Amino acid sequence: MENKNIDNINNPNHYKLSCGVESIEIIKRVLGLKGFVAFCLGNILKYLIRAEKKNGKEDYKKAAKYLEWVIERDNEFFEQGNYFKTLEEAQKVKEELDKFWAKVRAGEIGGEK
Repeated sequence: MENKNIDNINNPNHYKLSCGVESIEIIKRVLGLKGFVAFCLGNILKYLIRAEKKNGKEDYKKAAKYLEWVIERDNEFFEQGNYFKTLEEAQKVKEELDKFWAKVRAGEIGGEK
């Protein structure tokens, strides 16, 4: 069952087009950097809000995947001055998210479902 969860998070077949391209790649190109980061932040919130009511650990892992995509783009994104007024403000948010994910990884939030 764990393999199913990993596939649904990292390589979901239901989001692949017949040509093999994943829909997330199309979303990245259509929305651009700022739009894609906003899309990811919205999905992070969605998965965190619904996790305890729906898929538990799998939803937390999906939120983590979207956060990973945001972090991968953070230097480019924050250098453009988007969303946060200062790099310090962005760092403060990142620190809070790091604390949150440490609790998720430790099992303090989210537990097994």
